[in-house]
Amino acid sequence: MNPTLTLTVSGPLRDRFATDARFAAVLARFMALLDATEHKLLSARRVVEGRGLVYCSIRTLDQGTSVEMTSALVAMSGGNVVDEGYTTQAWLRRRDAQPPYVEECLVVAPSWIEDKQRPGFEARWSRLIGEGTLFDLSDA
Repeated sequence: MNPTLTLTVSGPLRDRFATDARFAAVLARFMALLDATEHKLLSARRVVEGRGLVYCSIRTLDQGTSVEMTSALVAMSGGNVVDEGYTTQAWLRRRDAQPPYVEECLVVAPSWIEDKQRPGFEARWSRLIGEGTLFDLSDA
């Protein structure tokens, strides 16, 4: 969810792989493996109440091929899709200007990503948003 988080001063490591010819074959093989992997359409929600107080919820909405999940993402989001190069996502709620922050997006990711939710998340989400998510997650 945070494309600005990097491991190197010069930017994301994936950019280094994409621009350095020495890594072209490695990147091509990785992308081929990633494309062949089963994918999920996920609901990702996050509450940030302050420095170090982060609560998140990741819930599976659907599962299939990367192409199928991307199509579902486009349909559910009304076409408001951002392709980050390695993830495809649609923002439903962007971070507020002042804390506490709330974020919500749909994202297509490899199927090994597991559902998770920090204890206390739903109470914090409801207190800040005053409603649930934009999608029914009761069967997820």
